[in-house]
Formats: sequence, C-alpha cells, structure tokens
Amino acid sequence: MNVLLVNPGGGLERFFPLGLAHVAAALRHAGHRVWGCDLAFEGRLLPQLVGDIRPELVGITVRCDTLGQLPAAVQTVQAAYRSSGARLRLLVLGGPGISTSGPAIAQVLRPTGVPTAAVIGEGETPIVELARALSSHAPDLPPGAVTLDEPPPLWPQPRIEEDLSLLPPADYTLFPVTRYNRRGTLSLCYPYAPMVTSRGCVHDCPFCAAPRLSGGKWRPLPPLSVVREMERLRRLGILDIHIEDDDFLHDAARVEEICARLRARGLDLVWECMNGVRPDHLTSRLVRALANGGCVSVTLGIETLNPAAAGVLGRAADEPHLKQIVAELRSAGLVVGGYFMLGLPGESLEDACHTVATALRLGLDLAQFSIFQPVPGSAWEGTKRADPMQLAQLCSLRRRAYLRFYLRPQVLARLARRIDRHTVDLILRRALRILGGSSAWM
Repeated sequence: MNVLLVNPGGGLERFFPLGLAHVAAALRHAGHRVWGCDLAFEGRLLPQLVGDIRPELVGITVRCDTLGQLPAAVQTVQAAYRSSGARLRLLVLGGPGISTSGPAIAQVLRPTGVPTAAVIGEGETPIVELARALSSHAPDLPPGAVTLDEPPPLWPQPRIEEDLSLLPPADYTLFPVTRYNRRGTLSLCYPYAPMVTSRGCVHDCPFCAAPRLSGGKWRPLPPLSVVREMERLRRLGILDIHIEDDDFLHDAARVEEICARLRARGLDLVWECMNGVRPDHLTSRLVRALANGGCVSVTLGIETLNPAAAGVLGRAADEPHLKQIVAELRSAGLVVGGYFMLGLPGESLEDACHTVATALRLGLDLAQFSIFQPVPGSAWEGTKRADPMQLAQLCSLRRRAYLRFYLRPQVLARLARRIDRHTVDLILRRALRILGGSSAWM
C-alpha cells in the first residue's frame, strides 16, 4: 500500500518529526511504500506528490503545541486530493497533540468526506494494523485507534510499545534530517539528529503530559541497541546526537553501560542531553561516565527555585547542591544549561523573581526561561493562566532574566564559541520575540 506521512510544520522553529520517522520505519518493515511531506518546506508540491503516488492512507502528526495547525493541514491534504483526482481511503491523525486532546478534536475539523481515525498513544503498531485492515477491508479498528466520524465519549488509554527492542530503528531518510538543523539550538556540531533511547517517565510532574502518554511506565532500549543506533547515525553523516528522552538518567547503570560502550567504540561523534535531565539523578560517578562517553552538554530540568513550588514538582530547590552539580559538570568539560518556568500555579511574582535571581548564581552556561502554560494531558491542564496584568509582569521579568543572564561577559564569551553566521539569524529572531514581550513558551 502507498502511504503518505505529513508533518504540518509551521512556527519559528522547525522540529524533525521523529515520531513520523519511527512510524515510517514500522510501515516499511511491514512492506508498505512510504513517502513524506513537510508542509513547512514543500506544501506547494503536495498536489503533485499525491497525484504521482496516489496514496490510499495519509497520516498527519501534531504535537501539543502545534495542535492548532491541524485543521489547516487537513484542509491542505483535502485540497491536494481534489486537485489530483486521487482517492483517499483513510486519514489517520496521531501524535501527542491528538492523544491528549480528547474527542473534542473532532469538533474542530471540517468533515473530510473519508473515514478518519485517531491513534491514541504511540503509533508504530496501530498504523501498521490500520494499513493491514484497510488492505483486507476489515471493519474493526485496532486497539489504540478510534474513529473521528463518530468519536467515542471518552478517549481510551494511550497505547504504548512495551518492548522497544522489537521495533525497527527510526527512518531518518524520509524527512532529510539536515533540513531541520536549527542553528539556534546552539548544537556543538552540525549536522545533528534527535534520538530517543527510552520512552516514558515514572515521575508525576504536574506540568508535563508524559505520565499520561506513557501510563507512568519507563521503557528503555538496551545499551547495545542504543550504541548501534548511534553508529548507524554516524554512518549517515551525523556528527552530534541530541538525546530527547523524557527521563534519560532514570537507570544510572544503563547510562554508564552506554557510555562505556561508546568509549570503547571510539565513535567520531558527540552527543548532548537536550531535554532537561533531573538534577537529583546526577552523581559524581555519572558525571564522569557522561564525560568519558562523549557527552558534551547537559541541560538540567530545574524548573523552579521556589522551595514550595519545587516540593510540588518533587524536586529540591537546594542552591548549594545545584551549584555543586553545575560545577562538577563544568569541571568534567560539559556545557551546562538550565530550564526554568516562571508563574507556576500558586507562585507569586516574588517567587518567580527568586527563581531568576538564584538561576544567575548557579554558574550555568545557558538558560531558558519560559512562562508557564497548562499543557493538554498534564495534571495542570485545567489550571487558569495568569491574568493579563500578571502575564505582563512575567513577560517583563523574563526579558530582564535573559538580559541579566546573557549580557554577563563570562557567559557571552562562552556563548560566542557556539555562534557562527548561520546561528545569528535565529538567535536574533528569538531575542526580538522575547524582548518584544511574547508570552510564548520559548
């Protein structure tokens, strides 16, 4: 069967659709012919592509923060089919944005005129089973899939892949990975690629949807599989790997084995923990293992330095301990970043100011200050956002935080080593958006 996978794209940032890369690998492993189209890059070519390959099944993915782009993406696909005269037999919607949205998602979509299904949870097995059912004209939807023509009153629990070692490795060729190398990420090397070595998280952070999406389970790839995947990426020309796990350091012994195997292999690449690791998982021994295994940067998911809010998040706002962790990481030669959220539920402006002031004292190389927004699927999903006056105060505080953090000579000197002519444009656009008062997450 011919299958087309569509990434809506849009926004300032261009994220490699890693979820679609995994889905594409599963479909190809099952014998299907798969094409990809990112509407941000090649949307105008979609009618010609549809006319050439005439796919019977189309899959569209959205993240929680790109859910608003879904109606336009569906309409673009519909228009491509109308202009090409091809026949679409099944439209499948998936990704975290679909899994956390609930049946209400059907109300924001115009009738497509073709059967439309939503995949709730991870998509590799459900999409293969949907393609098989379509080929055999089977009427029933597989577990993890629901119809949007008559959506159920409640979403089922997300379906997850219990054993990641049974899945084929992600397909990094369907969407050329170098196209998404945003210089504004300050990656140490280019080209880079995102990679997931485990899925899920056992921590119940109320601002995050991962517990709901993963059922509170953490599922790892074996260390040898991780190293082999990194070797495969190096053969594809990748020089830097961004680890995007929700909880990469969950099993310290596993991380140490990965690092030891990488050191023994002597791969000509580096890797970075970009998704915010928990500071309480880091020990002196683990820091040494990361440095010896080729890791060059670690971003800490600190989130808040307000003791009351930190307690709600299951973290400790222990400034001396955090300083020690940062110092150990930097002494081992790693670049250290930190993620912080301002305006968490129950926080006062003074609490947020305390987080900023303490963040400036930790010795970090990089910092990202975001303003809290409730994420669909999280425990704080229904939490009311700050009122306009509070939001204006938080935006002002965030502007001051970035200026105070990055306009220090020692930070500027370290940052300059990661900036080139390709980096400047996106960094300036980010800075102008933040300094202009945007309340966006990043």
